[in-house]
Amino acid sequence: DEQEDEVADEAPVPDDEESNAEIEALKQKLAELQTKQAAMEVDMERKIENLKNLKTLGRNLKNKNIALEAEVANLLIRESKKQEEVNALKNELEAANKKLEETVAASVEYLVQL
Repeated sequence: DEQEDEVADEAPVPDDEESNAEIEALKQKLAELQTKQAAMEVDMERKIENLKNLKTLGRNLKNKNIALEAEVANLLIRESKKQEEVNALKNELEAANKKLEETVAASVEYLVQL
């Protein structure tokens, strides 16, 4: 009897139902983790695609900015040329006015001498 008691105390035999329940719980946990991992992979791929799109958008904006800067420079050059034309016309007008004033003064002087 004593020998049988010692063997029984040494190693309790696990219950098959309990083991099966633990295995099923672990399988379910594994399935949940795999589902979570798959969702994270999809999310990561989406984020990578978003980053690629942002990089492309950044390049496009940089190119548009360069084009706009060039357009502004061209507009400033055109404005400068127009200002030069305005100044030239202003100078011509002043010269014509001065000549007209001289002609009127000469005419008045001539008329006074008559």
